[in-house]
Amino acid sequence: MEKKRTRIETQESIAQIDEMSEKAWLINRTNPVESGRLAERVIVLSEEIEDEFRIGRGLFILGSSQIWISEYENSTFNLMEARQIFEDFESTLYQAKCQYSLGSCYYYLSDYEESLDCFIRSLELYKNCEDLEGVADAYNGIGSVYYVTQNYEESIKTLEKSLNILKSIDADKIRTKVYNGLGDVYYLIKNYDLAEHYYVLCIDLGLKSNLKQSITLAYEGLAAIYIEHDQWNEAHECIDSAIKLSDEIEFKIGLANSLFLKGKLYMKEKAVDLGMKHLQKAIKVAEEIEEFDIQCKYHQLLSQHYENKQDFERGIYHYKVFHEINYTWERRKNSLQLRSLQMKIHLEQVGRQNEIYKLKNKELKSRTNQLIESNKRIKALAQIGQEINSTLNIDELYQIIYEQINTLIDAPILYIGIHDSIKSVINFPFYMRDNLRLNGVSIPMDHTGKFTVWCIKNQKELVINDFQKESSDYITLSERPTRGKLPHSVMIIPLKVENKIIGVMGIHSYDLNSYPNDKVNIMKAMAAYVAIALKNAQNYKRIHDLYQLIENKNNEIMDSINYAKRIQNAFLPSIDQFESSFKEAFILYEPKDIVAGDFYWLQQVEDITIFVVADCTGHGVPGAMVSIICHNALNKAVIEYGLKKPSEILDKTRDLVLKTFSKSLNDVHDGMDISLCAWNQATNWLEWSGANNPLWVIQKGHKAILVLRPNKQPIGQFDNPQPYTNHRVRLNSGDRIYLFSDGYVDQFGGNHDKKYKTVQFRSKLLSIQDQPINKQKLLLKYEFDAWKGGSYQVDDVCIMGIEV
Repeated sequence: MEKKRTRIETQESIAQIDEMSEKAWLINRTNPVESGRLAERVIVLSEEIEDEFRIGRGLFILGSSQIWISEYENSTFNLMEARQIFEDFESTLYQAKCQYSLGSCYYYLSDYEESLDCFIRSLELYKNCEDLEGVADAYNGIGSVYYVTQNYEESIKTLEKSLNILKSIDADKIRTKVYNGLGDVYYLIKNYDLAEHYYVLCIDLGLKSNLKQSITLAYEGLAAIYIEHDQWNEAHECIDSAIKLSDEIEFKIGLANSLFLKGKLYMKEKAVDLGMKHLQKAIKVAEEIEEFDIQCKYHQLLSQHYENKQDFERGIYHYKVFHEINYTWERRKNSLQLRSLQMKIHLEQVGRQNEIYKLKNKELKSRTNQLIESNKRIKALAQIGQEINSTLNIDELYQIIYEQINTLIDAPILYIGIHDSIKSVINFPFYMRDNLRLNGVSIPMDHTGKFTVWCIKNQKELVINDFQKESSDYITLSERPTRGKLPHSVMIIPLKVENKIIGVMGIHSYDLNSYPNDKVNIMKAMAAYVAIALKNAQNYKRIHDLYQLIENKNNEIMDSINYAKRIQNAFLPSIDQFESSFKEAFILYEPKDIVAGDFYWLQQVEDITIFVVADCTGHGVPGAMVSIICHNALNKAVIEYGLKKPSEILDKTRDLVLKTFSKSLNDVHDGMDISLCAWNQATNWLEWSGANNPLWVIQKGHKAILVLRPNKQPIGQFDNPQPYTNHRVRLNSGDRIYLFSDGYVDQFGGNHDKKYKTVQFRSKLLSIQDQPINKQKLLLKYEFDAWKGGSYQVDDVCIMGIEV
């Protein structure tokens, strides 16, 4: 009775597991988070009833779902474990499914060689079990790898093979993917009509079948076409649709990409604020899912944006971050390839252990011992690989490779050659022969007597176990080496990274038959480790050198800017000069960068004190250069031309600035806004004129601000310019005058990250009008810092307060 109840419970569990598995697979792409949660539950329930096959199916679904939330590392290992289980059960169909998902995972990791291999193996397995839907899907995967590696002709042929198969079966999910793939490849070859045709087919079929992920990608493709044709509205509509769908199904890669595309489009339209808003959203999602490609694009875009604005500090910052992320991404991909290799070695080891067990039962002691020895080598190889890939110093790396290879294989001669495709030579930065290191070894690629040249040209390994008999198959006999001790065995393995041969690793032995198949396999695995480690070390050195270059350039720029600051500060009057001219005075001067476009100015001409707050176009270095031109023009207008009347000073200054800029071959629109006062201390009359910037006066005992309004035209180019207006106002003892640029009121901050605004500034001045002038400066500084908080300062700040 108890056994019967247990059997019934087990059957119920199996039914529940199968139902849950089916549901998880159906939503694998459309809702990968929920699919993964259900798959984890499938694994737990399957473990409870010790059902190994269903555990494998749960791991397969979990690994497949993790691809779509960018958890590539977990995905790879779950899929490999699942594949091993299905191999044990001899389930060809599920082996094919695992291979396809592994191909997708490597595709998104940009490891296209491994991806293509997985898709091709998937195709073979699907053909073996006569699964037409799987065959069509595998062709789609292969076609995708072809177009992303720019083999467009083969891509189209392969995708069309998939479509031909799909004509005879009902498989809308795959058909939408193929349509989207054809849209992508035709877009890449600039056949926009056909690209649009296939994207539209994908969207139409996707809407009928509720395949939102494929629709999202097709909308992004259509948007790219519309952008090419400057059809901004249509592009926005497509991107908005893609964002909405990605958000609905939690397709975070698609969401990050669509948000980035939206932001980039706004930046193209010069809507910088909206562009930045969407780019910030994109980078937030990309960082959340560790989507490095979009992070790289984001920082590369902003680096270029700020460079164009001549904001070199922020431009360099984003340039550095771009390279840091790119390097981290390369390391992550290489680390995953390394761990994938270790996983393959582990699976091979498990297979060998199973074979050992079988052989023991058959009392084949000799073969068993060979397998045990092989397992020891595999274990040692994994440890060596880990050590090699933890080293970033190239010289240390070479030494470790030499020492460790000789623990596994006889290698009295060992070398690593790097292929320089530009100079068409192989350089050997590391060449050891009988414990002596040879330097400066280099071989031209047209040398027909060198095994290394043959290996790179033929893109495959070379193994010789009897030099005298076999060497003529690979090199020109007349050019064989005739001096020195000749090796009898030679093995050279290409060093490949992302389907590209970067060099070779070779070992020679003086003994015959030194390199049987098991040692060749060990050397091939070692070469994979070495290739990854070399790339990591080279990338590290490149980034380190780049940082050093950037740092040196940055230091040079900063030294120049700091020197420019000293020059600019020398132009500015001291506070002592203000205090000697007025009863009380303060200057709140907060440049956004080291040098500024804002400046203040003071000049005594007989009985008249002329003082200014000016705001030149831009800030930082460009603003400072414009400020020098405008500062010199003011000096000329007052000192050389002897002008005292503010409106006349501004008219002359404008003439001088325009005359300076007219010498340029380009049309220059720079200039300045200014508030200029001329105060007669004897009569207490104040004359004033302004270009875009006002003058505020708080009369002693009054609770309001007297505002003198400027002419709405800058000192610089302006359509239909008019003479500046002169204003006069009689001051009394204790009256206070305020001149300022717009940096204070334009600062973003507060609880809602809004501009401070003029109204709030007016209220603040009125609230502190009874405070001494020097204390007003401290109160305004505190208010500005508190409002700004953690926000970036948007502009130079200059406020002048004077009491007469």
